Amino acid sequence: MPGDRERVGFIFECGHDGPDYQVCRHFLERLNPELEMVPSFLDSKLRLREDCGPVAAALLAVDRCSRVVVAWDLEPAWGGKACRHDDKELAWASLRQAERARAEDGRRGTTMLSSRIG
Repeated sequence: MPGDRERVGFIFECGHDGPDYQVCRHFLERLNPELEMVPSFLDSKLRLREDCGPVAAALLAVDRCSRVVVAWDLEPAWGGKACRHDDKELAWASLRQAERARAEDGRRGTTMLSSRIG
């Protein structure tokens, strides 16, 4: 439909209205007000590593988002070492697992894993 805004899913490693969400929402409004943000919140890096795949799949299939952005802090608030590579690989594994489950269920539509995580 003309005038419909593109929906972009965001998965945040913070609670509702947390700082990551506020910053991304602000930038999205300024950079491209034509995009509609559809946020999901996974309150910790541990949850994000494990659950970003199923959440991304739901944002694509249920919320009809055209793409999904996953955002997290490099330094974990709960302690532990900061490693972008390990975080990326664990998030990527969750996304791949959700994609396999989606394929096994016979769901059609856009492939969830169309580009690598940077």
